[in-house]
Amino acid sequence: QYTAGYKYMIDKKSNIDLSIYYYDITDLIIYRNNSFINRDNAKHYGAEIRFNSEYFDNNNIGISYAYSHTRDSEDEALELIPEHQFKIEDTLRISKSLKAYMAYQFMSSRYSSNSATYTDEQIKLDDYHLLETQLAYKISDSTNCRLGVKNILDEDSEWKYGFPAEGRSYYISLEWKL
Repeated sequence: QYTAGYKYMIDKKSNIDLSIYYYDITDLIIYRNNSFINRDNAKHYGAEIRFNSEYFDNNNIGISYAYSHTRDSEDEALELIPEHQFKIEDTLRISKSLKAYMAYQFMSSRYSSNSATYTDEQIKLDDYHLLETQLAYKISDSTNCRLGVKNILDEDSEWKYGFPAEGRSYYISLEWKL
């Protein structure tokens, strides 16, 4: 496994991070046809670039893009690893105690084995987009409250073939630290 990274400070409040990686996998074991198969080897490499900024006093903005390329010894893509991912997020400080968070994420298609039959069939899962938001309120130094919505657009997606991901969901949390 090889990883290299570089951080460039644009100014005191903004930076760009770049990471590249390469994995050389030996003895890759996958589950197909109701048994385990040794695919000998696989390669996985990619890069990610991320821009972070607190340029505006009340905003913490992050934008990232990641690219991954995977192949095993049979020239198949490794399971569940998307080729492209993009995310943009912002945390807005409304007051000393109240913050609002919003994020958009794109995940490109990826491959999954057929979980229903466990055959050698590889199924291409669809791209998907996620939008989420959260309000966080600091009640005291030891108590926080959060209210949020995940998958606002209620987009259908699967984390693995035959296993649907969560649809739109709402949450509230209260955290108390001793």
